[in-house]
Amino acid sequence: MRRAGILITGLLLVLICATGAFAWQENDCRTVRHYHSSLDRLDVDLEGTTLVFTYDCCDEAVVEITEDYDLYVDGKLVETADEQRVLVRRCYLRANALIRAAMQIGIEGAQVGVDGAIVGLRALGGVAKMLLTDYTEDDLERDMERHTRRLERKAAKLEKKADRIDKMAVKFELAYDRMEREIPELQEIN
Repeated sequence: MRRAGILITGLLLVLICATGAFAWQENDCRTVRHYHSSLDRLDVDLEGTTLVFTYDCCDEAVVEITEDYDLYVDGKLVETADEQRVLVRRCYLRANALIRAAMQIGIEGAQVGVDGAIVGLRALGGVAKMLLTDYTEDDLERDMERHTRRLERKAAKLEKKADRIDKMAVKFELAYDRMEREIPELQEIN
């Protein structure tokens, strides 16, 4: 009876993990180029090498920064003084770094999910092995603990990277806020 319970648990674990892994595979990683600001008024997209900031207020006002640090508001080039251009550059570099780091952590997170599905499959294989050989429940538990420890280490590394991304997001928001304060055309949007 206990082996049947282990088998059912193993099957459920595999189904749960595999569903997450397959759902990730259906998504195209290149579409993960979007960041919602905690300011709740700004969406940030990377279109090629141009950053596009869309304000949720104000009839969807659009601000763009090109890789040459040219600033556009609703398609019109904004002339910037040297000090303002430094702010535009800082904002561009921080937002770009944030988006790329978020994309990378998304890919790594999906890999951890796939690895979790593999652990689930190993558990299922272990249950089958228990039913067919002299492989014991203790053997299965020992093997699963080893695999899950490895998975937990990967997840812990990912969590540290996520903490760094949170800090990057704060720096980006500070840079954008300062740019908004210093450039009159951006003040007019709010």
